[in-house]
Amino acid sequence: MKSHNFQSFLFVFGILVVVFISSFLSKAPKPQPPSISEKEFSAFRAFEHTKQIAQKPHSMGTEEHERVKNYIISELNKLGIKNSIQTTTSTCYNEKKGLMAGYVHNIIGILKGSGGKKKVLLVGHYDSQPNALGAADDGSAVASMLESAKTLKQVGPFKNDILFLFTDGEETGLFGAQ
Repeated sequence: MKSHNFQSFLFVFGILVVVFISSFLSKAPKPQPPSISEKEFSAFRAFEHTKQIAQKPHSMGTEEHERVKNYIISELNKLGIKNSIQTTTSTCYNEKKGLMAGYVHNIIGILKGSGGKKKVLLVGHYDSQPNALGAADDGSAVASMLESAKTLKQVGPFKNDILFLFTDGEETGLFGAQ
């Protein structure tokens, strides 16, 4: 009977050790201050982009949407990252709403590699719901992409091209992704 109790004790003790180690190792690192080298990603610098993007709701077709689009393009230009706009009409079918269409402006930034044949793609959407600021969905991704672009530009060049795709119309029907 004592052997069984000891085995139970070891089992419970082992689980507690694993839980303790897991909780210790799963803590997120502290964000780097904005003064850190531009070769390092700073969540504080990324958050400055979020503040610019999420000032007001910016759903498709609004003046605020146009301002956010121009902000992203301006930031890519400041970084010297070649960019273009894919302007197109996109359609999708939704079982509840039927056939939907939207006029989208996807922004594509390219950080050229040194000659590799493959590409790395980072994607986030820059439109918001009509009644939301879009900070979490998906301004934080857009801000992280802009800060990552800045960091990668400093530490590159890389073998493969890195593409930054800022899609439009996600909240309305995944139009930009289409």
